[in-house]
Amino acid sequence: MAHLSRRAIVKGSPLAAIAVCMPKCLCAMGATGVAPMHENVSPGRAIVDTIAEGVRQSRAYTVECATAMPEEKYSFRPVPEVRSFGQQLVHIAQANGSIMEWHVEGKKNPSWPYSGDGKERVTSKADVIAQLNASYDYIEKGLSQMTDDRLQDRIKTEMGELTKYWGLHLILDHATHHRGQGVVYLRINGIKPPEYRAG
Repeated sequence: MAHLSRRAIVKGSPLAAIAVCMPKCLCAMGATGVAPMHENVSPGRAIVDTIAEGVRQSRAYTVECATAMPEEKYSFRPVPEVRSFGQQLVHIAQANGSIMEWHVEGKKNPSWPYSGDGKERVTSKADVIAQLNASYDYIEKGLSQMTDDRLQDRIKTEMGELTKYWGLHLILDHATHHRGQGVVYLRINGIKPPEYRAG
């Protein structure tokens, strides 16, 4: 695979732009298969169940953060060039479904909406929370049908062949990245964020 600059990747694909933020260690796992400790695990659900628990924790903490911010503050952004609080959350929801379709299910034409570039539409606090829950429902449904031996299946992406395991960690890492920005937005507005949850 030819070397691409970060700028070329970002211009070429919104999902690749998300992946650019991934830690190098997770990219390495995607290139070589699942993490070494899991390489010889017999087919079962031990690893998938662990990932599913991470997804449940991610949902709980993200929705708690969404609930903590008053609706009138959903348009808040610390500087003009960044997403508003509401847009950060819609972006998480859209990316959750899109990454699941593209990098885990291997769909060629994902149907999950993806706005990107700060164009996310925020209609109401209730709608944003509904979008978040729907996206996590979609991930959990997919995980319920998966076994550990499928985690090493490789998906062809714009970044090369990567494992489903890598795609699932991308979902969690991406949500953490944008939720973390939302936590800062809460603090700036004098709101104590919910207690930290791993996920």
